[in-house]
Amino acid sequence: MNWKQISLKQWEELDRLSKQKIDDDILYTSEIIKVVFDIEDPLSMTPQEFQKYVEELSFMKDPIPEVKLCNSYNINGTKYNFKGNIYEITMGALMDWRKYSTEQDIDYAQCLSVFMIPEGCKYNEGYDIDKAIEDIKCLPITDVLKVFTFFQAALKLSMQILIDYFQRLMKQTKMNYKQRVEVQNKINQAQEILDMTSFRMPSATQK
Repeated sequence: MNWKQISLKQWEELDRLSKQKIDDDILYTSEIIKVVFDIEDPLSMTPQEFQKYVEELSFMKDPIPEVKLCNSYNINGTKYNFKGNIYEITMGALMDWRKYSTEQDIDYAQCLSVFMIPEGCKYNEGYDIDKAIEDIKCLPITDVLKVFTFFQAALKLSMQILIDYFQRLMKQTKMNYKQRVEVQNKINQAQEILDMTSFRMPSATQK
């Protein structure tokens, strides 16, 4: 067993477990085994069987490895294309990203659904968005991390370039009051998008 075999849905369940602060180590470990191996009642195992699964959980002590970014992902029989080009993402999609990524309890699959689109479709058009979100929850946590970090870095870089450009424009160009207000509004909008890249990233669950 390794991190590449852990889905986003499993990671979220493990994350919830870690926040429950279960004091009994055996009970806590059995709950992890239940999530990772899809075993209904680990406590019904013999001590030898239980120990075997405990040993297979050793990978959780290691950091989640980095994987290669893909242009598309096949999930549950559907091909999802990664639309990671900042300049091709609509403002509506960016607004949804901002909304989803700044919620107190972040739904990572919902965030990813903004730029992981079924082939032949446009964002939130021509497909069942709820099914897409459920499919994305099956994506390995290794791929989830890669997509998040790539998009976050690209978004941050593009917004910083935009802010720098508008700031130079205001310093080097003679503008009337209305023009300066319009440019400042664009700077503020870019800054808001830049600020939303600082949300909590998924990470390995540790008790």
